[in-house]
Amino acid sequence: MKTIVSAFVFSASLALLPGVTMADSHGMDGHQGMHGDQADGHMMNGQHQQMMRKVDGMGTVNKVMGDHHMINVTHEPIEAMGWPTMRMNFKTDQSVDLGSLKEGDQVRFVMEVDENNNYRIIEIEKQ
Repeated sequence: MKTIVSAFVFSASLALLPGVTMADSHGMDGHQGMHGDQADGHMMNGQHQQMMRKVDGMGTVNKVMGDHHMINVTHEPIEAMGWPTMRMNFKTDQSVDLGSLKEGDQVRFVMEVDENNNYRIIEIEKQ
């Protein structure tokens, strides 16, 4: 019981930190990208447009998962997100063509990021 309460208190306290979402408290492995109704840029209730911003990144492709609209990239630091160099899975918009990418490719990408720091790649190109 003590462990369960401690985990709840820890997760709840993380949610109060500026810029930290509940998804972050479960581990940021890149799988948290846009979800559900948020994927089209709308809030869950669909009534209000979320503030979206575009963030650029550079990196090296580690794995392409085209069937899942995902790519694993080791990216350079992304100052706009406060991220150091990391290896991450990224969801991609369905319009993004991953077919020409392969392991080892150097890429430039653009993420669409909402006000809750949910993200997905909307553009990617080989360098």
